[in-house]
Amino acid sequence: MEYGEPFFELQKLYSLIAAGLFEAYKNWNVRLENIAFKQNPSNLGEVSLSVALPGGRYVLNVGLAATSFIVSNPYWQEAETIQKAAETGISVVRTATGVSVKSQRATLGMHLQAVTGQIAEFPGELMRVDHNILPGKGSRGFGISVYKEDLTWVVDTSAQFPGGLFMKIDRSFEPKVSLGEIASRLNEDEEKLFDLLGLEVE
Repeated sequence: MEYGEPFFELQKLYSLIAAGLFEAYKNWNVRLENIAFKQNPSNLGEVSLSVALPGGRYVLNVGLAATSFIVSNPYWQEAETIQKAAETGISVVRTATGVSVKSQRATLGMHLQAVTGQIAEFPGELMRVDHNILPGKGSRGFGISVYKEDLTWVVDTSAQFPGGLFMKIDRSFEPKVSLGEIASRLNEDEEKLFDLLGLEVE
């Protein structure tokens, strides 16, 4: 979430926001040790507060110009829980600072590995250029990318899983779009991309 304008009252970050997040996340078992400020920021763009919810998979980052909510290894069955956790933190920030929302952005990234065989060559079926005319040895994999004004799709070989794929969906949204709608759109994008590649995910 990008603010309409940055806020420069640092005491709000270190007092009102920190206290508000501590109180708001009590039901999530957040303790003082779960809240941290970035040490020795070199400029105002680096000034931030982070709240790591127990387990470490959910992290809220609050800066002077934007707030982000990061989830590691998410699955769609927990979408409602993620939405509630993100809304809780964002509400505290907006109440404490009075900032408006300029835009919202959601990114979904994943590494995919085949149960058997390799899937790195799947994007090659979508290529219009005959890769066999290129010099060098045989291709180990392929990548595709699409860049629109409000959407980016990237598919590339996975650095984590040999023979696997890395996929990233990045979409921007208007300020009034709810987090539930954002999650729904990302889910639709994911399904469309899987269909395009001919992939089924367990």
